[in-house]
Amino acid sequence: MPEHRITNLAALGDTSVLLHRTALAQTPAVLGTSTTSSELKVVMTSPSLKKYAQYFADWPLRDGPEKPSVPLRTVNSWKNFVKALEEFAVIDKLYMFFHGTPGSMVAGGDIKRLDAVAKLLASVQLKVRNEILIESCNVAENPAPLVPFAEALRAPKISAWNHYHVFDEVPPLTVPQGTPREDLEAVLLPYNSYLVPRSPTVDQILAKPGKWRLVVEWFRQDDNNAKLPTDPDDLESRTKIFRPRSEAKRRTIKSDEVEALREEYASSASRNLERVTITLPTP
Repeated sequence: MPEHRITNLAALGDTSVLLHRTALAQTPAVLGTSTTSSELKVVMTSPSLKKYAQYFADWPLRDGPEKPSVPLRTVNSWKNFVKALEEFAVIDKLYMFFHGTPGSMVAGGDIKRLDAVAKLLASVQLKVRNEILIESCNVAENPAPLVPFAEALRAPKISAWNHYHVFDEVPPLTVPQGTPREDLEAVLLPYNSYLVPRSPTVDQILAKPGKWRLVVEWFRQDDNNAKLPTDPDDLESRTKIFRPRSEAKRRTIKSDEVEALREEYASSASRNLERVTITLPTP
């Protein structure tokens, strides 16, 4: 992977633009980030997605740079998934980073529908007080299995995506002491609106010179791991295929509406990027 080593503005061209902040301001509701520091958030991940899940635990989901990272558990089987959940009595928000397909997720190479996973949770006494947030690909395209999974964890709501969810890293970024702000902004320009929400800001990076790791994400309808285009000529047109989180609509349905949504998705060749939230009846 090539490295971004910031030298001087002349070498980078004279483009100067403020780091895109609109997406960061719009996305907390879609990301499900906390508004109170007393919430307990936990991240569950498969080994193949750990580096991205860890980034979320270190930046978007923590309550501030001075706060500890969100607890993260890496599991390589559904048995280990159950064991990890048994560590907790109460979680406010449970984030899940696994490979997914409609209505299903993968742990240790074992793909299971979430209603089948729910049957494995009989020994788990955990209560999710706020929400389960699934960051996997396409799970919401078949939303019915999410309902028994949420019920098994006593969660009032559960959310998932109806698109493929792709992560990647920005080429390693080296920021020397005294780097002009406009130089850093020029380097980050191609990644505007695709940086993971609440990533380090320009000011935070400049205040701590050295090597930085940044993560980008996007969503697309087809299963394609093509890299995010960063050529200046592609920056305007790429959002048609590489959809940023800021374009997502939050769609809330009741648990008895899941089959209607599945049929709607199945009958449409093209759809909006949606974060689907299913609310369950109050016991």
